[in-house]
This record gives sequence, C-alpha cells and structure tokens, in this order.
Amino acid sequence: MGSIKGYGIAATTTDIYITDYFTGSDDIFVHKMTQSPSTSVFENNIQTTINVFPNPSTGNFCISNTAFSDLIIITNLLGNEVMRFIPASDQEYIDMSEMINGIYLLIAINKKGQQVTKLLLCK
Repeated sequence: MGSIKGYGIAATTTDIYITDYFTGSDDIFVHKMTQSPSTSVFENNIQTTINVFPNPSTGNFCISNTAFSDLIIITNLLGNEVMRFIPASDQEYIDMSEMINGIYLLIAINKKGQQVTKLLLCK
C-alpha cells in the first residue's frame, strides 16, 4: 500500500496493519467496518413515552403513561437501586422527599424493551 515516515502499511480486504520499521511490531491495527445498507430508524420498544413531572422535582412527582410498563426501577447515577415497583395504574405518584438531591434514572421496562428517563431531584 505505501509507507508513512518509518511505518509500513499492509492491508487485506477487511484489515489494515501499520508496522513500525524501527521495532518491527504491528503497533496499529485497524479493522475495516462495513456500512449497513439499512435505512431504518431506531424505534423505542416501549409502546408509549413515559412522562415525569414536575421535573426537576422537590421530592414528589408523577409518572404518567405507565400502563405499558411491567416494572419501574429508579436508580441513582451510581446504578444503586433506590426504588422498584410494578405500576398499578396509568399514573403513579412517587415520594422521594427523603432522598438526597441529585440526578436519578427512571427505568420503565416491558417485554419489548426499556425506556430510561432522567429525574432531577432538588429540594
């Protein structure tokens, strides 16, 4: 293929190797990625978007459109689960007033996938 100031370049149909002439090692390896002919757009597998309001919240908030969710999990940004429940109706009222201020992730899960929504708690 060619060289770049002390480096040799070799290629196969899917891989490229760049060799350092001074050490003789393959210092850089590049794998050729093929572009998918797909023109589809990512679809959210949850049937309806989950809404959280008010957001930011002082501790009490409402989650709407939960009817399509089998499970709701709330975690902090470290991934620690702070709450888990199965929605009983299309709207759930949550009290997190005892939690510390910060950003929490609300994860709505059903058989087709999951949706993650950010919740900002500031009292």
